[in-house]
Amino acid sequence: MAKNKKDSNINSETDKTQVYKVKGKNKKSKKGKIIKRIIIIVLLILLILAGIGFGMLYGVFKQAKLETADLALKYENSVVLDKDGNTIAVLSGDENREYISKEEMPDNLLKAFVSIEDERFYE
Repeated sequence: MAKNKKDSNINSETDKTQVYKVKGKNKKSKKGKIIKRIIIIVLLILLILAGIGFGMLYGVFKQAKLETADLALKYENSVVLDKDGNTIAVLSGDENREYISKEEMPDNLLKAFVSIEDERFYE
């Protein structure tokens, strides 16, 4: 019987250590689950915010339209007109620029620009 008591004591001690180990694992696994859930929630919030941001950018780019007038030279001379549309003055900075079309350019000047910029333009 003494052996039985010792065996029962050993078994009960072994059972207790196993129970303690299981309890420790449960606490660690609960913390791990909580951390995983927090990370998932944060990632979902970031995805939602990124979607909202891209949607707003899409709306801005959709409304922004580029027109031919936006491509005009910015450093032209300023022309001052009176209320009847008559020219009072032409204001210029360091350079006296005047916008002309390609048809108004002399043919040799056009060929010079093309030869300087890209010799293979017409090919």
